[in-house]
Amino acid sequence: MPFAGVKVIGLRESQAGEERLQSMLLAAAGKTCLFGPNYWQSLSEANREVMRKRAKPLANLRNRSEADRVKVDSWLKAEKRPLESLVYLPLVGRGPVLDCGHGAI
Repeated sequence: MPFAGVKVIGLRESQAGEERLQSMLLAAAGKTCLFGPNYWQSLSEANREVMRKRAKPLANLRNRSEADRVKVDSWLKAEKRPLESLVYLPLVGRGPVLDCGHGAI
């Protein structure tokens, strides 16, 4: 982990034309925009809006299995947070998963 901590960033959409084609070719090869720093940007309100739209109720994650229920309930109790007001982003991992501790961005 970097000395200064984790920096949360956003990704911009690829531009029409050659950049969009290259983005699709990378995706077809199993790579994502994450490999191209030219797509990285400071986390913007537009990024946050996309995150809000894609977020799912934390209750969905909690109800997937008994193990998930135990983990979520334990976190909720430790953080003193209400289940009803929280959401999560379903992500696809392509490598190691990093635990940010309390989960806040």
